[in-house]
Amino acid sequence: MTATLPERQAAEKMLSLYMNILPNLPTCHAQPLAIQIMESCFMSETHSVTITRQDKFKFLIDFEPGLGQIMGDEAPPIGDGTGPTPAHLLAAAMANCLSASLVFAIGKFKGDPGHLVTTATWEVGRNEQNRLRVTGVNVAITLGVAADTLPRLDRALEQFEDFCTVSQSVRAGIPFNVTVKEMDGTVLKQG
Repeated sequence: MTATLPERQAAEKMLSLYMNILPNLPTCHAQPLAIQIMESCFMSETHSVTITRQDKFKFLIDFEPGLGQIMGDEAPPIGDGTGPTPAHLLAAAMANCLSASLVFAIGKFKGDPGHLVTTATWEVGRNEQNRLRVTGVNVAITLGVAADTLPRLDRALEQFEDFCTVSQSVRAGIPFNVTVKEMDGTVLKQG
């Protein structure tokens, strides 16, 4: 796959960020990691999750092989509340990604934030068509160590949100497509 100029520039910027970490790794780890980073910068990845209805609004959420399964459900009165709702999963994805991005950004400057605790809260409201929507998400991250023990924390705090794939995608608005098919594969709706 040939990368466009903006893609190459973004990859070079990403690689330079990662190169700050590589000198700290043994050579046997650094070289393969550098190759992996370059390859991942020039190609996009496709991932999947499979959702299978179990009962009412209860769905088995099966992640990629080796990543396990969880049961999702809607809150009462629609569902039974036996698992996280889709809004829980969205907030958890944002909180997890932002936490990992902060750990990464602090680690670039040889720091370790300790055991972070992150809480995501969200509001659900109605849009102009009177449909329920997540209208806002607030993520609060608490460091596990004193801030003054972390080198260049100011720089890490300036950068970390840009490293978060999930929250930046949500912020920008994620384009998506939906296809509905019959059991035999006949497409009923696509768009």
